Amino acid sequence: MKRFYIILFAVSIFVLAAAGFSCKKDKHSQSALQSITVDAIVDRSIVLPRDTLTVHGTAVSYSGSVVSYHWTEISGPNQVTIANANVASTLLSGFVAGVYDFKFTATDSNGKTAGVRIVLTVYATDPCNGCWDY
Repeated sequence: MKRFYIILFAVSIFVLAAAGFSCKKDKHSQSALQSITVDAIVDRSIVLPRDTLTVHGTAVSYSGSVVSYHWTEISGPNQVTIANANVASTLLSGFVAGVYDFKFTATDSNGKTAGVRIVLTVYATDPCNGCWDY
């Protein structure tokens, strides 16, 4: 009877190992389907007289390599200057008070694109008298 349990135990280990391998393969396949992801790091608000801001974007391609980046101003009270719109990190300048909407987009070597939008508020005066870290 002890042999029966030992054999049964060995079969259970094989089944669990096979199931584990299958799960890892499925997770990898899901990553491959999510071709490219992007993110952007940016202060969400600034206070005048500061009228410049450096923005940083990141992109990861799961099925190729990232071949291009692009920053675009979607809306705002005025058109700001984008020092170089085709790099991951760039300087934005010429802000006036108001709310701005920007988009950061990346494209990979397979032509897949992804983007993220950022809303930035520029205050004419500190709205809470120094309580925020700008």
